[in-house]
Order: sequence, then C-alpha cells, then structure tokens
Amino acid sequence: MIRLPSFPAVYDSGWGNIYSRSLEQSIGNLQNLVPPRAYGSFFDTTTQTAAAINTAYAVTLNTTGLSFGIGVDTTVTSKIVFTVPGVYNIKASAQFDKVSASAADVSLWIRQNGVDVAYSAGKSTLLGNSASILLARNYLVEANVNDYIQFMWSVTNTGIILLANAASSPVPAIPSMIVTAHTV
Repeated sequence: MIRLPSFPAVYDSGWGNIYSRSLEQSIGNLQNLVPPRAYGSFFDTTTQTAAAINTAYAVTLNTTGLSFGIGVDTTVTSKIVFTVPGVYNIKASAQFDKVSASAADVSLWIRQNGVDVAYSAGKSTLLGNSASILLARNYLVEANVNDYIQFMWSVTNTGIILLANAASSPVPAIPSMIVTAHTV
C-alpha cells in the first residue's frame, strides 16, 4: 500500500514538494518489486554432426542476438545460463538435413542443469536422400540464478546433420539452431 502525505488543513506552499517527493519515492519502491524482464536470442552458424547413432549430443550456439539476464556460457557454448530467476518461455528450431538414402530418426529435447527434462523430446523421421525438416519445440522452464539449459539431439543414422547454410539470394543465411527465451 502506498502512503502519501495528507492534504494540510491550511494552505502550505511546501506541501506540493513534499507530496511530489513522496509520490516519486513510492513509485520507485514499486519498481523494485517487479523483477526485470529477461530475454535472449541465440543461434549457431555452423553445421553440427553426430559421430555415433543413439548418442546424446549438445547443440552449440555461437552467436547471441539480443540478450538481458540470459547468456551462452563462454566456455561451454551449449549452455544457456540464467542470471535472472523466473519462468521462461523457450522456443527452439533446429534445421536437420539427411545426406544418406535410408530412413532415419532424429530427436531433440531439453536438459536442465545436466538432467534430461521428462517428456520434453520430439522425434521426426526423415525419408530419402536430401530430406530436411525444421524441428521446432516450445517449453516453459522455471530457472534460478546460475541454472542452465542445453538442447540435446540424437540420430539413428549419422547421415543426419544440423545444417547451416550460407546466404543465397534472395534468402538470408540459415542457422543450424535458433533459440529464443524470455520471462513470462
């Protein structure tokens, strides 16, 4: 509750200044109660490969677009680290391509603080040579300060890659992975 000074019974020329300062202080206190809105946009400009089938690989992110309160770890570039606690809406899209003829599966999921998040995986089957898919996922994640998430992927055929493409007129460059996150 905001408590402002009462109007004086008799005119007081200094009352306006007192009231104004009290109002400014009360608004300032309210701003301290609202946590900052954190956000981040991250992507990777390289093609990523899997060396073995049925093995979890962490997706790396080598570029930060905009960010506040969230960032990619400078040593382990697969980790998105939170410095502002809160609930986050996280969206990811991965550009998978297959360079072998046989059908194969690719899975993508989220890992938080080193632990796979239950029921967070998505799986797609790619058929034929040069098959591609944009696998997109959306998550709500509760994070504390210094918590981190990683996107993991696995394939049933090493011919599936996370593909990045250079710009080719009129289309801009295609990153292999895009992740955006913001507090809700």
